[in-house]
Amino acid sequence: MIPRRILGTMVSIAAIFLLLNACSSINKMYEVGKGDRSLQQDNYDEAVAWYQKALIKKPDNESLLIRLRDAAKKAAYDHLCEASKLLLKGKTIEVLESALRGGPSWLDSLATVLR
Repeated sequence: MIPRRILGTMVSIAAIFLLLNACSSINKMYEVGKGDRSLQQDNYDEAVAWYQKALIKKPDNESLLIRLRDAAKKAAYDHLCEASKLLLKGKTIEVLESALRGGPSWLDSLATVLR
């Protein structure tokens, strides 16, 4: 029979482990929730950032990958529309500046739409 004191310690350790595990799950859900809200508010670049943060913690989550792909395509379409409007107004320099500010992610977005 296990002494009462040791049993109490084991139960306390198990409770702490369960609590920490629950906090970790809530954190993952928080990031996905922020991404979902950003997506609903048409803030696609922000949604992409939140989903990428969630994927760092859960890289094999197919649902997150689908959400990220969806947000990235919508962000790419927005970038392409913005660039098209500027080009139609003859503002080539502004398009190039926007691409440079966006860096590789802007070009990745454009490539996503063009595929």
